[in-house]
Amino acid sequence: MKRISLILIAILALLAQPANAEVKQMMLVFTDTAGVRQMIPLESVKSMTFDNDVIEEVKGGHAVVDLGLSVKWAYSNLDINADNLEVGPYNYSDALYGWADPTGLKRSTDAKDYPSEEECGSPFAPETIVSTKFDIAHVKWGSDWRLPSDAELKELVSSCTWEWETVNGTNGYRVTGPNGNSIFLPCNGWRHGATKDAKGVSGFYWSGTVSHDSLTGSRNLAFNSNVHNTGYSNREYGFSIRPVVDKAVDVLGDVNGDGIVDIADVNAATDMILGLQDATAVADVNGDGTVDVADMNAIIDIVLGL
Repeated sequence: MKRISLILIAILALLAQPANAEVKQMMLVFTDTAGVRQMIPLESVKSMTFDNDVIEEVKGGHAVVDLGLSVKWAYSNLDINADNLEVGPYNYSDALYGWADPTGLKRSTDAKDYPSEEECGSPFAPETIVSTKFDIAHVKWGSDWRLPSDAELKELVSSCTWEWETVNGTNGYRVTGPNGNSIFLPCNGWRHGATKDAKGVSGFYWSGTVSHDSLTGSRNLAFNSNVHNTGYSNREYGFSIRPVVDKAVDVLGDVNGDGIVDIADVNAATDMILGLQDATAVADVNGDGTVDVADMNAIIDIVLGL
């Protein structure tokens, strides 16, 4: 009877909509290897696998890869003129951007224009442009996305396995994280003014961090088939950009993951103590490696503001 009532309510809700009501559905749009444009309802996608790349999340229409590092990485390079799910890492564009150019259109060969004194109110470039008005990934892809910091590029180098690959005619590195997931970084080369070079030979990727080794430089990732490491380059050079997104930070005591610590979390911790559900790290408030009565009392103290 209850099932019939629910079906009846659903039918009545549909009938109540205006005849001309438009029902919009978010679609995943991609182009297959035969060049055919395909569309799938996004709500029906649980996860995606591209070759060795596992996609479990999409933010603002852009695919996210968790490599098991401190941040999550975009599946594709930034391209302000294309949808990154369609461009992908193999059919890559020549999108190369100067440092601190949120428009992506500057072609000046003067490092002092990245950013200009007028734009930043100082003759000196800021220490970092991460998540600021100068961060093109943040500006073009939305608030969840940003340029990686120098430290995050160094983490990508030191904590991952790098293997040189040629995929569909594209040279680059397969970068595999500690958890086995990977991204592909293509060799887009570099641009200086209108001149481009080293495509298919070298890759250069900007961080959002200024360099202390040079008054006109900023930190970047550079690689070819023989070496991959971080360094610095003059800011007027056009390099690739691979955006990152921050990982959600667990709130200690927020056992049910709703963003707040309340009586519901006390009840969830009780269930863990009784073995009714698996224990989680956020429930281990006192950090002794187990979830027990002491943790439940600590969560109660948080709820009471003690």
